[in-house]
This record gives sequence, structure tokens and C-alpha cells, in this order.
Amino acid sequence: MNKYLPSIEEIQPITNPVSTFYECGFNIPFNELSFIQKLKVVNDLVRQSILVTSVPDPSTETETLTGNCHTAALASIDYLKELGIGKNYKYVMCRKKSYEPDDITTTHAAITLEDENGKTYYFDATPYVGYGYGEVTPIENSPYEELYEISGEKAKLLKELRTFLYEHKTGTFNKKNFDKVLNLLQKCSNFPIFYGFISKACEALTEFTSNKNTINELLSLSFEINPYSAKSPYEEKKNYKNQLILNQIDEWEQTLQEMKQNGASEKDILKLAQNIMQEKRMLDINLEVMLPYNGKNIRVSSLTPRFFLENNLNVVFIKPSAYLIGTSATIRERFLKKHKFIDEYHTDFGKETSGEGLCPVIYSHPEGKNNLREYTGPASVILLKGFSGEIGQIKKGLRKELGKHLVNKTATWFDGEKIFWNPFVTNLVHSTDNPSEADLHYLIGFPEHQLMTRYMYPSPKLAELEYMKEQGITEKKTSKTENAPNAPEL
Repeated sequence: MNKYLPSIEEIQPITNPVSTFYECGFNIPFNELSFIQKLKVVNDLVRQSILVTSVPDPSTETETLTGNCHTAALASIDYLKELGIGKNYKYVMCRKKSYEPDDITTTHAAITLEDENGKTYYFDATPYVGYGYGEVTPIENSPYEELYEISGEKAKLLKELRTFLYEHKTGTFNKKNFDKVLNLLQKCSNFPIFYGFISKACEALTEFTSNKNTINELLSLSFEINPYSAKSPYEEKKNYKNQLILNQIDEWEQTLQEMKQNGASEKDILKLAQNIMQEKRMLDINLEVMLPYNGKNIRVSSLTPRFFLENNLNVVFIKPSAYLIGTSATIRERFLKKHKFIDEYHTDFGKETSGEGLCPVIYSHPEGKNNLREYTGPASVILLKGFSGEIGQIKKGLRKELGKHLVNKTATWFDGEKIFWNPFVTNLVHSTDNPSEADLHYLIGFPEHQLMTRYMYPSPKLAELEYMKEQGITEKKTSKTENAPNAPEL
């Protein structure tokens, strides 16, 4: 865990007001932050550091930080203890959002903890985008109506249950343990909060027996305790749940429009838009944006900066200014000559998305709104294999070579009006400086799907690890926190 999460000394504020991440709110020394601000910084760090997998190995998840909401909850407790923040930490499972049916099941986990005055907070570092994920709030504002502490015998049973599901996923389950798992399910059935996991386990266990009666009993139990399972025959129940979600989406959509009209903060607008999109994706899998990678389609809403670090990925923007003067093809070719192409999409940073009508450039940088016109026009976002430093050198060379005669000159922009060439904005091409920025900027065209936003504190540890890999450093000698993402360019 400590390989990916920074020590207290490495957690440094973002002090440059035109940094991509300045609006994370962490602009003063860490020890001067309020308790809830410290929690938010820690939450951001944990979320960024997890390599997402839906069914992790419970025996290694906190060490490797490879996992899901349970991984995030358990690692958060360990990390908060290490940093000396809070007390009375509880690993909890969460049930029922306000708009869900009363008999909804869950597999979701988070934590609660107290400050020095005994005030309790809800803390969810789940590395997914949407409702309640990344939430840090006083307990009374928890997005879930019911929280159940998982400790003692319940914690032991849950770990065994999750271990079976991991062994099923990885093909390592020993059929000789079939009866042992049946006994485990019987014990777990005493705790209704486990029904979501029990339902999944029942369906998985059917693959390890040819006895039709046993299969039918397992499926009957699965559907009885979780009528909303994808395999459940209770279509009326599932339709009822979906209608509740649709009702909530309609209400949220109206609120979103009112927020836009009334000048609400962009941060609050983004949060609600992401909640809406998460529920829409639950109803229609085709709304998921996917990254084809190594023969798999990966949901971009579960991409963390850790993914970009582990896979040595960085991002290049070819800006509208490059398209305006006809250098976009030259720029693209120069990068692809030295770096492996992974993905590319074309967009317009200044036009509203087809999802929830968000303007991409506003969610990419604090200066985005001030430079909206310069970013309205054709643009490309390219994902490459390569270190930020070496990609950055190509970027700098291209800017110097192709843009040296353009500064302070005017051009007829895409809207037909004149525009002054500004080296801060119309600089032809951008490349990312670290894993956190790569995650954010790869999804600039899809802000509704961004896990890493400009309102989060970027991990200095992940930036340091990329720097070490690029330099061929295998062992840390001195802190490289000066390489933390604090870049002023847009």
C-alpha cells in the first residue's frame, strides 16, 4: 500500500492558481486544513491509487491496492490510521439510496470515522464514477439510508464469501470445497446485508454441480433474496426498480437545468451530471464509454491514474489552433513516430457534450471558461504509450518549430471572427505531465465519465513513481514531490 500512497511529508499543497488542479481546495499546509478537508485529500489519494477490478483477491487487495469499494474501504482505514487522522474507524456496508425499492440488496462498502470531538463522517473512496463515490460528508448526509458495521464474525464471513467469488472468477475454486461454501452461505444468511453477495455466490456455485435439484435450490435462493439480479425471472420487480430510477433521473435532469440557469458552481453541476450518467448506464450498458486495451474493453468510468501509471500511458491534445493552421497531421505523425498509439477520438472542447450538456474545456482547467473561444473548434485526444517527460519534449519542440511566428498575430477563427494568437492557449498541442493529469485529460471529451476531475488533489506519489520509472530509478533516494502535478499550462 505504501508504494502507492504518499507519506504525510509528501502531501504538499497546490499553490499555483493556474495549476490544472488548483481548485482541489488544498492550497495551504496540510496541518492547517479542516478535518473534512484532510479527509477529502486522503479520499482523493486512495481513489487514484487503486487499480480497479470488480472481484479482487481479499488476501492481497490492501497490499496491492487492486480492487473495488471494499479494497478502498479497508485501505482507507489503514491509511488514515497511518496518517493519524480520525478515530473509531468502521468498515461498513451501505444499503438503499432514497429512490431504490425497500428490498434492494447491496454489495457496496465504505467507512465511517470520528474526529477528535466525536463527530462522525461518511467516507467512500470507491474508484468508480457516480452516485456517492468519492463522497466525504458528515454522517447525517450519507447518500445511503442504512449502514451496517462489518466486524468480528461478520468480517470473517464476508472475507470468506468474497474469497469464493474471487476463486470462481479466476478459475481457482476447488470443487471439493463445494459443501464448505454451502455451509458458508448458510451462516451468511443470518445477516441480510450479505444478501447481495449471497445471491452472486449462489449463481456462481451452480457451475460446480450437475445436480439439477441443487442448481434449482441455489437459483431459487438467489432470486428470492435478490429479485433484482440480472438472471432473476421477476421482471415486474426489475421494471419497478428501473421506473424508480427513471423517476429520479427525470427529477435530477430538471435540477441540473435549473443549476445551469442559476449559475451554480461547475463542481456541483459536474457531480450531479455524473450521478445522472451513472444511473443511465445502469439502465443502458450502451452508454458506457469503453477503452479497447489489450484485447479487452475497459469502462473509462473506472480508469484511475494508477491505470495510466501501470500501463505507461500519457495523453496528447491536438488543439483547434493546430487544425486552423493545418499542422494537425504533422503533429500527430511526430508523436506516433516514436510512441505506440493506443486510442484516439475527435471532439470540440468548446461545445456541449451529448450526454448532460457539459462544456469539456471548462472541466479540464480553471482557465477553461476564460479561454472558451480559443478551444472551440476541431480537436483530437490521443492516448499513447510513453513517459510524460519524453512526450513533453516532443511537444515543446513542435510548439517552438510550428508556432514561433504566430505569437501576437491575428487569425480568422472558426467562428469567422479575428482572434489574437496567445502562447498560453493557442499553442497547438498539449501533453500530460503525470498519471493524474493523464486520467483527467484523456476523458476531457467525456466529463460525465471522469473519475479524476480537476477538483481532486493529484497524487504526488504516482507522479513520483512515473518519474522514477522514466529515469530508471529502482529505489527512492530523495523525495521528488517537486514533480507533483502543478503545471500552469492549458
